[in-house]
Amino acid sequence: KPSFPILSEVMVKDGYIHATDLEIFVRMKTDLPDGMYRLVGNNLERGVMNPAEFPKTPTVGKSVAKVSANVLSPALEDASKFTSDSDTRPQLQGISIKSKDGRVRVSSTDFFRLFGETIPGKVEDDFDVILMAANKAASTIGKIGEGIYNIRTGKDNISFENEQGEIIVRTLEGNEYPMI
Repeated sequence: KPSFPILSEVMVKDGYIHATDLEIFVRMKTDLPDGMYRLVGNNLERGVMNPAEFPKTPTVGKSVAKVSANVLSPALEDASKFTSDSDTRPQLQGISIKSKDGRVRVSSTDFFRLFGETIPGKVEDDFDVILMAANKAASTIGKIGEGIYNIRTGKDNISFENEQGEIIVRTLEGNEYPMI
């Protein structure tokens, strides 16, 4: 159950459904009319919240890479298995995503095990971030659809966007990742 009542509903605006838990923002195409909705069972019903109170979608910066969903989603899901649940080291809860030699490198560690995979993609600009909410992000990115993801980075977030929608995930401030 969300800590803020507004997060218990989703917003539809301009042909997109918006949902968030304040760590991950999801925007997907929909045919629903504009307004607020809540999930009841497996159905969306009209909500009661004011759309003006819904959290603003974070601003994301420039495009840094393009990667196929067929390689990105499995790499993130595998990397999420090598993250820690400990709140004392937040960098161990995340997944390191960075460009290296024209490819995208996905890495993670729980300080006992290490995961690393280089996936093909078209790197447009160097980047280096630690993706937070690793388990949620990995499973959500895998569900948004197939095709090519345009990866964009912002001040404190990273975006994965394709034709079906976009997922914006909070990143860890500072990119110090141990031993990778």
